[in-house]
Amino acid sequence: MVLFPYTRIFLPSYSPPRFSFLALSLALTATLSFSQIAAVQEVETHAKGTPDSGTPRSVNIAETHVLLDYDAASPDASPAPLQLSASGGARQEKTTPALARTDIARVNKITTKNWWLILTLPGTYPVEGTTLAFDYYVPESSALRSFTTNEKQPSIATRAIRKGRWVSEEIAFADMVGGDLWRLRDVRDIKNPTLTFSATRSGGIEIEIARITITRRATMPLPIPRVIRPARPDAQPVFAKEIEIANTDKNAWCQIMADGDFTLTINDREAGRGGYNHIDMERWPQGNRFLPLAREIPVGEYLVPGKNIIRVSVSSPHTAPELVFALGWQDNNERHVVISDATWATIPSPALDAATSTPCEDLGSLPSSDSRRFKSPVDIYPLLIPRPWDTRSYLSAPLDAFPQMEHTADVLRPRIIPGTWNIKKVGQRWSIIDPTGAPFFLLTTQTDYVHPRWAYRYSRHIYNTYKTEADWTAHDVDAIKRLGFNSLSVSFHEEHYKHAKTLGMSSFRFLGASGLASPKLRNKDGKTARMPDPFDPSWRSSFSEKLENQAAKWKDDSIIGVFVDNELSLDGALHNASVVGYVYSDAAGKQFVGWLRERYRTIDDLNRAWFGAAPDKKAARLSSFDDILVKKPAPVREKSKGLNHTQKSPTADTPAMDRDFYDFAMLVVQEYANYVLKEVRRIMPGKLVATNRFMGGATVEVLAAWKDYDIIGWNAYPMDRWDSGEYTQTQIDRMKLAWQVTGKPMIISEFGSQGLDSESSPSPTGKLATQKRRGEEYGKVLDQILRECPFVVGFALFSWMDSTEGERSNWGMVNPEGQPYRDYLDGIVHQHRKLNDMLPPLLATE
Repeated sequence: MVLFPYTRIFLPSYSPPRFSFLALSLALTATLSFSQIAAVQEVETHAKGTPDSGTPRSVNIAETHVLLDYDAASPDASPAPLQLSASGGARQEKTTPALARTDIARVNKITTKNWWLILTLPGTYPVEGTTLAFDYYVPESSALRSFTTNEKQPSIATRAIRKGRWVSEEIAFADMVGGDLWRLRDVRDIKNPTLTFSATRSGGIEIEIARITITRRATMPLPIPRVIRPARPDAQPVFAKEIEIANTDKNAWCQIMADGDFTLTINDREAGRGGYNHIDMERWPQGNRFLPLAREIPVGEYLVPGKNIIRVSVSSPHTAPELVFALGWQDNNERHVVISDATWATIPSPALDAATSTPCEDLGSLPSSDSRRFKSPVDIYPLLIPRPWDTRSYLSAPLDAFPQMEHTADVLRPRIIPGTWNIKKVGQRWSIIDPTGAPFFLLTTQTDYVHPRWAYRYSRHIYNTYKTEADWTAHDVDAIKRLGFNSLSVSFHEEHYKHAKTLGMSSFRFLGASGLASPKLRNKDGKTARMPDPFDPSWRSSFSEKLENQAAKWKDDSIIGVFVDNELSLDGALHNASVVGYVYSDAAGKQFVGWLRERYRTIDDLNRAWFGAAPDKKAARLSSFDDILVKKPAPVREKSKGLNHTQKSPTADTPAMDRDFYDFAMLVVQEYANYVLKEVRRIMPGKLVATNRFMGGATVEVLAAWKDYDIIGWNAYPMDRWDSGEYTQTQIDRMKLAWQVTGKPMIISEFGSQGLDSESSPSPTGKLATQKRRGEEYGKVLDQILRECPFVVGFALFSWMDSTEGERSNWGMVNPEGQPYRDYLDGIVHQHRKLNDMLPPLLATE
């Protein structure tokens, strides 16, 4: 983002508890670009630090702290109009409100002809329990459209501006960050939070601000348990800690995980037993998709006023077993937590005797890179909220909360039919053809990906709400069918497909051909691509073996076909994706050298083509073709300039080295695509085979490598325009190019939009103000596809639930508590009813 010189405005001083002034910064920029978060966030490893004295960490949950308080009506806030620190074309004044409100006497009115306004709130604020609130008024005629928190920070969140009335806006700092994993990360504070107000480029900004406050009311302390183990390998694996409490709490709790089986005793009474992971795998056969879960033990009856001795004995095959521990209680409004740290000891006897105890080794906060067992995040306090302190309601949404419709058009009715599926043109459109010869339009949704790094809060919701995994998946599939979807797309839980089959719903599965641990393509720096090295025999054999195993599980008439992969970094895709330069894995490197030998007569010919005769290129010249694998030359890689930056095909002016690397990359893509297709056809005959689900674009050469597949998979999100869910003409043209190059129809394998009224998701790239607008734009996109893309044979909505932790976005049809976004779903059902009338005439034959 390129910033021009800006105007900075300072409010005169006032006297809140922490700050002496409020700074407003007005900035102009050439482009308004929100970076899409495309990858799932990783929990950061905490650096080891010196542990404190081990005393309980405490907070008072009844106290509200005012961290910042600005009121335009206060004489202390602004005795004079706001001062500009530099010229810049913005004007502000202290005045009476344009729209009267009984509790607002004065406002700060800010106007600018520019379209970007940044308000900065100086200071560092804790995330937990903190809320930003401000009162604003924007006239209906204003071009202002949205505000974004904390631009360029991990806590960016977007909300829509509401016009024509006074608005009291509140947003929790935790909702700016999104999800719950921040409690195990370094994002515990937000420094110098900002509000960025954005208007359309043709208009300026006019806004009245009456009050701004930042308050904090903590709900629980947030110490992170530290991984501890005996400092001496020969020490007894009995961990001990003495704590002192003033008053007992019948709801006191303890959460424990150990590197082996453990027994907890408090004051010489056994309180509970457990081990490493307490996911009930009988209830949840695929419970390994959750984080390993701590055992929570009620301990109120074991604690006494005064001193308490806590012991955890661990039985482990390891000589130095590891432990993570948290214990909490409440005394009136004070909440206290004790965690595992270096103040614990290992002891040879029940007594906590300083003369015989051995200090513990502190391996750092969770997750710990020095740990054997706890290198990755686990589900324990403060991520896992203890039951006595958890205020969430774990209730299943009743099915009648989801609008219902039934398809009347044959082309849209769900079906499971044994036999071979095909594609062909019928009437004005291409269509999937079922084994009876009838056309079928795939109307599907991607269901649930409950990995905690993607949707932790939803994963906790379903585990606590439903008795079994089968109960959960049955509820969701029943709701999906009520909405008018006739099939399922990608799910990582087999139970979804099992229940869908009982409802007569078919499925289009995801294969994930690149998701094996076998060798990946590598560039000169050793960085790997997601695509495997297709020349490597170990990848070929492991892929064929995986496919054989999958086919044995998928001998199912309900499966229409498979997508072989998802969003490989192929040239022409979004974010400047490319596999060019990834030629230095072992097998691909040998192929590259042999390929260059055939393309160039001698190494001198290659040197002239790549480096010319310039003296400064002498060191780069190659002594032989094999020297390529030693010096590892590569063309300069252009950095991504944003979402719509895509690699283009070479031209006549492209340098020879760049052309050679590109041409070989296309050979690699062709090799990969051909081998995968050959094996799928051999092992899964009769199924439709769809390509890699392209990430919004591909070059002609990349597309040509997949032309023998049955269907093109195409992920496309209309995120380029404010308040619009329709595709741009550029996006439509990219789809048409794929059809023209391959001659094959397309499934829109991912489509979605975000509403800015979802409090649970920051939605930094969102462009639609409400859930109702999401429903309306869903209809417009389907209309657009039917009108402009006769080659589209299916449409997959992404997705069933929000991604609170991964992409931090409101993609879902249900929120993290499993409750439906009813306005959105009403729009979906309305459009599905329309399809019953729109599709049949387009597929009519004479």
